[in-house]
Amino acid sequence: MSSLVDLQTYIPSIKLDILYASTHNFTGIQLYPVAKAYLETDPAAALANVQKELIKTHKSLVVWDAYRPHAVTKKMWEVTPEDKKIYVANPAHGSIHNRGCAVDVTIYDLATNKLLEMPSDFDEFEINAYADFQGASVDAINNRDLLIKIMKLNGFRVNPHEWWHFNWNEWKQYPVLDTPIDAL
Repeated sequence: MSSLVDLQTYIPSIKLDILYASTHNFTGIQLYPVAKAYLETDPAAALANVQKELIKTHKSLVVWDAYRPHAVTKKMWEVTPEDKKIYVANPAHGSIHNRGCAVDVTIYDLATNKLLEMPSDFDEFEINAYADFQGASVDAINNRDLLIKIMKLNGFRVNPHEWWHFNWNEWKQYPVLDTPIDAL
């Protein structure tokens, strides 16, 4: 049974930058009618703990994506070139995003209100997006590794091909959903 919660309500200090609610994403298509982010209650609570820890260091999370309707996963699959499909969930299996148990995040500095440097941009489908890529600046690697460490300590696992993509460890207990974002 789904218990998706609105992340902006659940974690008021979190920042949303839902790129799939605009055309500024890898598809060039607006995939969501509203810029909202949802997760199941348990991963949302864990993400709230991550945010609390970051706030102590004058940093904050930025959420790029969370729950994703299955129909959106299908659309992403359709428009993704064959050589880049490693970065997109096959809709035949559903995705962890479809279960409300995956979140795409980064960190920004509260003092400067700027994103911390990372090894790649969001949805940059290249080797520098890999969670273990070492060819970036020391700051970018340290920032990525901080994010991975704090997310891991709170029950998430990083996708090895996307430093920004984290799966809740207990995702298998949740069903694939196709509820439109604007219907939640």
